[in-house]
Amino acid sequence: MPKNIDDIIAPNGRKSIRSIPIPENRRRLNVIEEDSKAKTKIKVSDYEEPIQRPRSSFGRGSSKYSKKFLWIGASVGVLILAFAIFSLFSGATVTYTPKTSALSFTKDTYTAYKSGDKVLLFSVVKLSEDKGVKTPASGEENVSIKASGSIVVYNNSGKAEQKLIKNTRFQTPDGKVFRIPNEIVVPGQKMVNGSLIPGSVETIVWADQPGAEYNIDLSDFTIPGFKGDPKFTTIFARSKTSMTGGFVGMRKKVSDADLSAANTTLQTQLKTELMSQAKAQVPPDFIIFPNLVYITYNNLPQTNPTDKGVTVNVHADLYGVMFKKVDLANFLAMKKLTNPESIPVDVPDLSKLDLTFIGQSARDLLKTDQLSFQVAGSATAIYLTDEDALKKDLVGKQKTELDTILKKSYPGILEANAVVRPFWKNVFPSDSTKIKIIENSTN
Repeated sequence: MPKNIDDIIAPNGRKSIRSIPIPENRRRLNVIEEDSKAKTKIKVSDYEEPIQRPRSSFGRGSSKYSKKFLWIGASVGVLILAFAIFSLFSGATVTYTPKTSALSFTKDTYTAYKSGDKVLLFSVVKLSEDKGVKTPASGEENVSIKASGSIVVYNNSGKAEQKLIKNTRFQTPDGKVFRIPNEIVVPGQKMVNGSLIPGSVETIVWADQPGAEYNIDLSDFTIPGFKGDPKFTTIFARSKTSMTGGFVGMRKKVSDADLSAANTTLQTQLKTELMSQAKAQVPPDFIIFPNLVYITYNNLPQTNPTDKGVTVNVHADLYGVMFKKVDLANFLAMKKLTNPESIPVDVPDLSKLDLTFIGQSARDLLKTDQLSFQVAGSATAIYLTDEDALKKDLVGKQKTELDTILKKSYPGILEANAVVRPFWKNVFPSDSTKIKIIENSTN
């Protein structure tokens, strides 16, 4: 019996014929109809389902592995870069605290010398200056005044100093004679930048006779007393200032009270200015103490007389004792410390100490070979460390050896700690220039 379409049962209980699967050979069939008249080919693919290609499992796994290797590679690169950077800034820093000792003095007496070995040495600085002040006149007087001025005496005869007695004559080329009022000592030659230069000293001179004819401009001078001796050409002088003040006749007079007040004012001003100059001219590694300074004053001839008054003039000479800071620091430390270390010290507060003369005069300073002085006050001695030597001793050593090295060779160090870079290293660099030494401030 023929089957009705209703008799066709869809598999799996489906109710529609559309759910019946089409055989593979028919599903892939392309039906082509040809219109004989139009001779046109028509492709019928309405019934063709797209072919589903299975995805490659290899592609999915490969992508996961690529990302993993990429992260690993990047991490290794970062580590290598970090290592390179740390290595570039490798080095070590040692920070240390020096030992200190207190120094106390109660007018302790010591001696210093101009030359010698294993003694405290001193030098003398001499500065001079003239200053004047206009002072009212209160009448006239008949005067006879000698001209005066400053000269610099040079000693080019050798390294030995030359003493010149009071009233030694100095003569200009035209025969005018001037004399020094006090004994002076002219230092011998000294070495400067590989060359010998004459020693020199400044002094005031007075004309041999009063009168305006001795008021002269700058000039050269010889010493007549050396005529016929080689020193006649090697010990000589040159003006520092013009010679002024020579006068004979009537002039304006300043009262004694006004003259005394003017001199006091000038001396105060000269002392302040000379002390300032001395501190400025003393080399940085030397020190000068206010109470190891003498200043002498000489009244010069009055100048510029007018109806309103005259200029009162004063000449001042400063003689100051200088010590090399490191020499004085070590000398005082060795004298006061009960168990001094055999290492140098620094006393940064030396200026707090009061050093004063014992039995010296200003002019003695230029000719004496030794001087006595007292010390009072308190200061602190700081032990010094040879930092360059310490760097060399640390080269290539283990960080743990630092304390042993310090105890053996650096007794002036109280404590120290080290930082080595990169942080994973425990050995000091093999190049000493990569080791930095820092002193902790003790102030």
